[in-house]
Amino acid sequence: MRKNVILSEKEKDIAYMMSRGFTVQCIADEMGISKQKLEWMIVTMKNKLHCTKNSEIARSVIRKEIAIDGDR
Repeated sequence: MRKNVILSEKEKDIAYMMSRGFTVQCIADEMGISKQKLEWMIVTMKNKLHCTKNSEIARSVIRKEIAIDGDR
């Protein structure tokens, strides 16, 4: 996991929902985008974070390696 990576607000929202167990389809529906678009965004996030699995993104949120607004 790469430290000090800048994620966009949308990427942070995706990471937060992934950490809460939302499926890719549920996240796409919630964000009003296609599943394919979301999958592409997740690939971009994995590249930024040097992850290979979706679960690594979720784990990073839980471990607070990705800063998500404290208001959630």
